[in-house]
Amino acid sequence: MASRSANRSLEIKLITGDSYLEQLARVKMAAFKNYDLHANMYPIQNEELMQRFYEERERFEISNPSQTLVAIVDTSRAELTIVAYARWHIPSTVVREQLATTNDSSTKGELDSVPMHLRTNRPPPPEGTNIPLYTSFIAKLAEMRRTYWDHERDYMLGSLATHPDERGRGCAGMLLKWGIQEAESHGSRIYLESTPMAHGVYQRYGWHDVDEIKFNLAEYGGEETLYIKTMVREPQPAVS
Repeated sequence: MASRSANRSLEIKLITGDSYLEQLARVKMAAFKNYDLHANMYPIQNEELMQRFYEERERFEISNPSQTLVAIVDTSRAELTIVAYARWHIPSTVVREQLATTNDSSTKGELDSVPMHLRTNRPPPPEGTNIPLYTSFIAKLAEMRRTYWDHERDYMLGSLATHPDERGRGCAGMLLKWGIQEAESHGSRIYLESTPMAHGVYQRYGWHDVDEIKFNLAEYGGEETLYIKTMVREPQPAVS
């Protein structure tokens, strides 16, 4: 178990621009390397290829003005080191309010167009990807988000990843508390999709199941049947 002093060296950092893409990609790769759905979707041994794919994916996501990338950094190390991060989709209504205060109308057209999860211009998957499974995965996520996520009013946790070497230090809790505080300040719900290993954590922080996505990996060359839970956290009444 990590010591209390070790946890005190962790801090929240908002990530903008391309400076930390390499670190973000490495955390994502390590976090999901042994997850069966990921392993079947990307049966690729070339780590450099996967690294480039994740870097381009995060570059694409950061370019969206309705997304905020929040990282946990360990300040006890010689160089700034990202040990975990979360990608939060901010409601379009909130982003418009923020842009209005800065008189920045350059991204309004993007916010008023197709929501990010329905766009088709995301970076292509790397060579060797299990395309039938990848296509099914993208389609099922889009269907759930159309059903349960109001991108105008709801927050969404698009991704949360902690490097395996850093688990047990409270990184996920710090990232979830950041998003919960933001959503509560606007009276907003938070939607997410959960892997089986993270399901209990989300329940402890107030999310409840609304649906599930089933993947029979035998249909895509695998063996198991996996489930992804779709979950929502309602805004909580303030305690007086």
